[in-house]
Amino acid sequence: MLRRSIGASVEVTNVLASDLWPVLVDVSQIETALLNVALNARDAMPGGGDLVIETANISAKDKELPAEVVGQDCVLVSLRDTGTGMSPEVIERAFEPFFTTKEIGKGTGLGLSMVFGVVRQSGGAVRIRSRLREGTTVQIYLPRTIEVKAPSPRAALKLAAEEETHVLVVDDDPDVRWIISEDLRQIGYLVTEADSGRAALAILERGDPCDLMIADLVMNGLTGVDTVRLARRTRPDLKVLFCSGYADMSRFEKDIIGETLLKKPFGPDSLAEAVHSALVPATQGAVDNVVQLRTT
Repeated sequence: MLRRSIGASVEVTNVLASDLWPVLVDVSQIETALLNVALNARDAMPGGGDLVIETANISAKDKELPAEVVGQDCVLVSLRDTGTGMSPEVIERAFEPFFTTKEIGKGTGLGLSMVFGVVRQSGGAVRIRSRLREGTTVQIYLPRTIEVKAPSPRAALKLAAEEETHVLVVDDDPDVRWIISEDLRQIGYLVTEADSGRAALAILERGDPCDLMIADLVMNGLTGVDTVRLARRTRPDLKVLFCSGYADMSRFEKDIIGETLLKKPFGPDSLAEAVHSALVPATQGAVDNVVQLRTT
């Protein structure tokens, strides 16, 4: 998945240590976190370059351990690119939600903040080492554990996708759209992608099956709300899951009363549960960042 997402212009090399210590993480979330780092690396190397992924056991006695994991044995996962690098000012803000150095329409600014959230949830730490024109290394420290990983919620939810459920993913950010679509395909959903509201409407107008539309609230051209409103003129029973990274949702509430909203950033398991909730309303409310908006 990683190699397909970053393209042929970036050479990926794995330097993986043997006998790594066990860590307690949500596998699907750490996969998404690593993919986000790789996509950032790709964007920093528009002309191509190298991405080296390394793993190692780091002793609790190591003097370079971040403060969050001092005194703990850790597994280090680092991703090093040969891209444009980052200034100290950018590094300082890199994990802030919605902070981005990309042009408008070229990214949400949620990638590294999501990485930070996933790693901190596992009790770990993230560090960025970079200089302008000298590439960037993102280091992820995950504490060693002796606990057994709990099974992923997606295993239970896979039953929801067994009967050919068609999902239409509508998002004008190609990276976000691709990640959502791939996560759903891995569960077993049949996914169609649209890069705009107009494209989604064209897909529905030609009669393609659609059991659920996942729509970003804010897109260039037609918004997610406008897209759903037009789609329901011909498909009044269309089920919808809205996604948004905006912290203040007050401006949208009156337009999406009665709908399901999944707040960004989210991992594959939260996405799977939200989709299941949107398809089977009786199970709604199982995910912390899923909001059910109802009239009062």
